[in-house]
Amino acid sequence: MKLTELNNLIAEFVDSKPLKPNSKRAYCTDLFFFSQFYAAEKFSFEELNKTQLLTWLNQYPPRAAQRRGTNIRCFLLWLLENKNIKINPELRLPWQFTEPIAHKPDQAADLSEEQINKLLSSPLISLSQHCLIGLLLTTGAILEELAVLEWKDLNLDKLAHITLGEAGKARVVSLDDHISQLLKELKKKSLVNETDHVFMTDRDGTKMTSPYMAIIIRRATEKILGYVVSPTQLHEYAKKKLIEKSPNLKIVLQVLGKKRAASLIKIEPDKIDLNQLKKIHENAFCTIVH
Repeated sequence: MKLTELNNLIAEFVDSKPLKPNSKRAYCTDLFFFSQFYAAEKFSFEELNKTQLLTWLNQYPPRAAQRRGTNIRCFLLWLLENKNIKINPELRLPWQFTEPIAHKPDQAADLSEEQINKLLSSPLISLSQHCLIGLLLTTGAILEELAVLEWKDLNLDKLAHITLGEAGKARVVSLDDHISQLLKELKKKSLVNETDHVFMTDRDGTKMTSPYMAIIIRRATEKILGYVVSPTQLHEYAKKKLIEKSPNLKIVLQVLGKKRAASLIKIEPDKIDLNQLKKIHENAFCTIVH
């Protein structure tokens, strides 16, 4: 089943429910995450088992996991009854949700230099995944920004930098040399236009959404380190390193793009001193050895 077909079935299922608007929105959100899970795992509904579904749900807080699991099971039963789509027999019966895995909130901040280098250079994941993890670890970017990142937002010359944020609130962030080189390789491999998105799915060539990216990152970090590290934790690592190492609050705010940064600092992206920015960035992330 193609992803577009699944999304159409989700829309039909939600419309068929006699629910209030807020409840329908909750259903849509939960099933949207499920469709991203489907796109990443590429399973058939007949093969999908309870263990596989629970493992995926374990990345979410207990309440969200319970609600999502219930809504997904309702959707699967609807597919069986109304669309004659076969599902795994064990998912037809009522079942209990296991307690989600409790991750240390500061796990990413406690990563060692060796673990950081594993994340940035492990042969177990793809070039695109390396770039995604690398940008989170070294720029302070968030997934929503990387999901809309286009090649024209990247300057991969000598003083490599990236422009993040919306027009009018854009900020310039220096790029680590290693990450810059990885991005050059990705661009060469992808044969892209400047207006193309940097991160595209392998399945159908569409741009990655932030929920899809989150799944990819959790799977990649678990494969490399043996446990899941969330995108937020990688972002927090970058933020902590920058704040610890940089004495210049103006630049810290500029790089991290705080909500009130525009009123606190009056710096236009085209007036940034790239040499100064590069030095501050290297000082913050000097412990990362490639």
